[in-house]
Amino acid sequence: VAPDFFGHPATNNFFSHIYYSDNPSIGIIGFLLVLFSLLFLAKKKEVSFWLTLFLLPMLLMLPTPLGQALRHLPLSAFSLVTPMRMIWVVTFSLSILAGIGMENISDLIRKRKFWPFLMPIILAWEILFLIWILSFLIPQGEHIQVAQRNLILPTFFLGLSSLVLIFSLFFRKVWPLAAGFLILLSGTELVRQGIKYNPFLPKNLIYPQTEILKKIQEGGVNWRTMVTHQELITVNSNTPYHIPMIDGYASIYDGRSGQMVHLAEYQYPLTKVVNYPRIVFQTEYRSPIIDLLNVKYVLAIEEIKDEKLKPIMREGKTILYENKNVLPKAFFVKSYEV
Repeated sequence: VAPDFFGHPATNNFFSHIYYSDNPSIGIIGFLLVLFSLLFLAKKKEVSFWLTLFLLPMLLMLPTPLGQALRHLPLSAFSLVTPMRMIWVVTFSLSILAGIGMENISDLIRKRKFWPFLMPIILAWEILFLIWILSFLIPQGEHIQVAQRNLILPTFFLGLSSLVLIFSLFFRKVWPLAAGFLILLSGTELVRQGIKYNPFLPKNLIYPQTEILKKIQEGGVNWRTMVTHQELITVNSNTPYHIPMIDGYASIYDGRSGQMVHLAEYQYPLTKVVNYPRIVFQTEYRSPIIDLLNVKYVLAIEEIKDEKLKPIMREGKTILYENKNVLPKAFFVKSYEV
């Protein structure tokens, strides 16, 4: 109903203990349309289907007995994933219900059903009024100002959409135009909410260009880079620079690739082969596995004494080394051993 009720991390006034991205919202206009779809719960099977698909993930995401039991099962599908990531199923289901609600509004306008038409609007206003009352129960201070300030726009959007709907009920011919305006208004509400996620800082401050990075970029994308200290290039920050690396957070990679990266840490003979979890990060540049993984550049913040690494550039405390033993991404071999 009001996703910024507890503030927003981008404006540095978020005061809830709930992680912000776990705040599902399709906007107050979408919420109103969902209420219209529930009027036809007994008549339309698809309403029951999407309502079930909305409720089931909620039972798993929230600390319910069912959610806790599934998380303790020895099944990776439940035990390894973050339950809150199913939030997209919740918002998708609500969006479908909102679409069904829009269809039902057309039906109610055509049949001039006055009270069924007004019931969802009255219910939405009662819920918003209750939230306004709750905002006054927040302990005095800046939090109460944040909550009430972020209730103004939802109140405005609900007021405008309610007027459009009631006007359409009395003047049926304008409904096609009113429906288009309602969708545009809902989109405006959601875009305004989503645009806050965009950074306020210029891109060149977040991803500054340095001489060393330029040097690596000049080498092309056919070679990989690795760092000896994660603060040099934090995981996934290489993407805007188009610099291929063997590291990554929650990256999609072949399981054997993850095993290969991990092998660089182990001594021979090998007794086990394990895979990386979500974060792939390797600093063992001395291993021949690193050569095989196409790592041509090694970034370090300390001097490295190694015959295969040749220092080619220095910028501040950062030193760029070139791996003389690097192998190309693909090549032919005459023989091999397992």
